Amino acid sequence: MMGSIFEHRKVNGNPWCKHDWYYRICPYCEVEELEVELKRLREERSWISVKERQPEKAGRYLVYAEWGRDIGLFMSGQWYILGGNFSGNVEWCKAAVTHWMPLPEPPEGEHEPPV
Repeated sequence: MMGSIFEHRKVNGNPWCKHDWYYRICPYCEVEELEVELKRLREERSWISVKERQPEKAGRYLVYAEWGRDIGLFMSGQWYILGGNFSGNVEWCKAAVTHWMPLPEPPEGEHEPPV
């Protein structure tokens, strides 16, 4: 992963540093680029207020609603979370969602199914 964010910092295939004139790996450059990547990841994985914006497409999202965090379904401009009733039925119910974020990507490679 490290190679991917540092790949642009090469001249003629050699590492280049803006802090000095040598072709080498510079800790100052690495810190700056890691800070940029950290900012990008924080923005990508932060809560989004529903007052600020709604998802662009229907689907499942991580939401913060009346009872805390949950998996929500956004469809036709409305939020739903799974809810149950006293008869034991579980169904999608309208929810007062305040914040949302995209679900993380599933794990890569082989993984065991839930038990």
